[in-house]
This record gives sequence, structure tokens and C-alpha cells, in this order.
Amino acid sequence: MDRLGAADWNEFVLQWLTIEKDDLGLSTAYRVRLIDNADRNNGPDNTHRLILLLCRKPWIFDVFCRAPDAEVRWVYIQETDLPRLYIVPSNDWYLDTGRSFLLSGLPDNLHADRSVDDGHGSWYPRHKERIGELQNHLADYDGESTEHALLLIAPREAGPYTIVDGNHRAGALYMLRNRPLPWRAMLAVGPGITDSRWYANSPMAHAVMQSMEMEAKAGRLR
Repeated sequence: MDRLGAADWNEFVLQWLTIEKDDLGLSTAYRVRLIDNADRNNGPDNTHRLILLLCRKPWIFDVFCRAPDAEVRWVYIQETDLPRLYIVPSNDWYLDTGRSFLLSGLPDNLHADRSVDDGHGSWYPRHKERIGELQNHLADYDGESTEHALLLIAPREAGPYTIVDGNHRAGALYMLRNRPLPWRAMLAVGPGITDSRWYANSPMAHAVMQSMEMEAKAGRLR
């Protein structure tokens, strides 16, 4: 990956909220102050943004706790990085990545009729449909000008890397006929990420994948 510049967790959180802002239920004035015209030097606002993200995506708390001192930076993802990119290891992506969570597993395994039964009834991830819709908007993607960076975590700079936000965008970019590179991303690197449930190569993630395989054999993942 090509380094572009330093960042921090506060900027990581802000970048994530920039993508989620229309679904946060904030008033226009509040959204403008906290997100559109954010002051990253304002401690209380940084805390408020973190709370907003944790309410929206509570699972990311595991990553923040394990790597509070992670080195965060802006990067460009190049062609040689793609084999080391993983989708976030959640059960709705398990079969669509060929049971590997590798981004490169999508083209041969992505299907429109996937379903997940989590014990509260079946639901349908629609990953293939969402990726197809995004491909129409990303044909002219430019990594230098995009406002929507991918968000990655890794225990070391050389990867492997897990995409914690932007999985559908990454899938759409990867599957475009003329793949536009580089991709702009923000990468958080810290040794504690090795133990995170949401790092695709962690022992905990591998244990959870065994449970997913059992769910798939039982027909709860289709």
C-alpha cells in the first residue's frame, strides 16, 4: 500500500459517519456541526461522534478496545494488495466469499438468493444486488477525488487487511471489468487487532467461521 498521510481514530470515526450520516437521525444543524463541518480538535465533539458510531455499529467497539493506540493513516490500495484484502467476517458474507471472506472470492461465489436464519427468521443480505447497483455509480471512480474511502484494519502494515466499512464498494470496484486503481482507504494498524473478532485472520474469527460452517450445513446459511 502507498502511504498518503497520517490520521487518527477521530478521523477514522468521522470518515465512517460521513458515509452513515443520512441514517443517523440527526437534525440538519447538528449534522452540519458534527460531521459536515467537523472540528476534529474539539474533544467533546470527538466523543459524541464516537458514541454515534458505537450506537450505529456497536461491534466495532471490539476493535477500538484492542488497538486504542493504533497507527492510522491514509493509503492507496494497489493491485498487489488485493489478494490480502478480506471482507468483514460476518455470517452474511460467508458463502458469498466461498467460505474464505477474501474479497477475491466474490466473483465466483456471489449469488442473489442468499439467506441467513439467525434464529429470529430468515433475512436476505442482497449483497449481489447492492454490489451491482454500486457498479453503475463507480464506473468513473477516481481514488484521488472520492469522498468515500474504504476503512481497513490490520495488525501490521503488510496485512492481511480486513475491510470494516465499504465492503459493497470494494466488491463493486473489484468486479468492474476495467478495475480502477488505486483505491483510497484509511488503514488502522496495531498489534492488538490480531485478537479482534472482526479481523478476518484472528483466532476468534476462525473459531466463529467453524460455527458458520455448521450453520451452512444445517441450512441456516444458504
